[in-house]
Amino acid sequence: MNISTNLVNNLHQLSLSSFPDIVIHQAKRCLLDYLGAALAGNRMLENRNISVLEDLSCDEGGISIIGSKRKANPYHAAFVNGFNAHLAELDDGVISGIVHPGSPIFSALLPIAEKEGIRGESLLKGIIIGYEATVRIALAIQPGHKERGFHATATCGTIGVAMGIAAMLGFNRKQMKNAFSAAVVSAFGTLKVLEDDSQLKPFNVARAANSGLLASLMAKTGFTGPDDVLLGNAGFLSMVTDTYDLEKLNGSENNQYGIEKVFFKPYAACRYCHPTIEAAINLRNKNHINVEEIKSVNV
Repeated sequence: MNISTNLVNNLHQLSLSSFPDIVIHQAKRCLLDYLGAALAGNRMLENRNISVLEDLSCDEGGISIIGSKRKANPYHAAFVNGFNAHLAELDDGVISGIVHPGSPIFSALLPIAEKEGIRGESLLKGIIIGYEATVRIALAIQPGHKERGFHATATCGTIGVAMGIAAMLGFNRKQMKNAFSAAVVSAFGTLKVLEDDSQLKPFNVARAANSGLLASLMAKTGFTGPDDVLLGNAGFLSMVTDTYDLEKLNGSENNQYGIEKVFFKPYAACRYCHPTIEAAINLRNKNHINVEEIKSVNV
């Protein structure tokens, strides 16, 4: 038994259990939050989304794109949804994991659920397991993962997508392990996208939705992967961080689900900006400041 097998076995067993009402309620809240973020992103990029679909000749397939009348195949719908969901910086997150699970997970799960006619109970299972996988991996490798320059929403999100689809579709233990391996070896995305007024940060999320979706398809088709994809010189943990905590792969000590650690954003900006935003709002309200009269700001 190795740590990859241990983690997948645990996730598979969890997918067969019943979830507390509070966890199911949180999954529904995450879905609503995702839809709002994706709708905002689609409104901001509607013309570009249409152009991408037309340039790739993929405006067919009958699968919904959030906020659009256009249809696409599941793969391209997941890509556009993923880009839109992360664009406005409104998507949910887990502070300790430095990760935004919802944007890649929902972007891929919803197109597959629509294609396969999945019932609500199975969709909720996929959401909860997808978040669980994403959060456990992120907690195990942060902050070293970010210090190495990796974008956890892209890397851990890819794994969460594959595990979420696997749980939603009822994969057996072997299929889920193969989906995990395929997702881990394809998980990538760096924070270089934050530099030089780059507009590619949502691109990492869109690719995570695609990579996780394809990983689940490879497993469903029967392709096998490395037995312990996390450990070894070329394993995921050695490649993406200098320090990691294997205990975090076992879940929370107090039996709290990963999805329960999620925060929702009151402002369309990185969470680190929110204290400053609230300070500015409070100063304005308390002192009746007219922003047009401000000549300079001294920090």
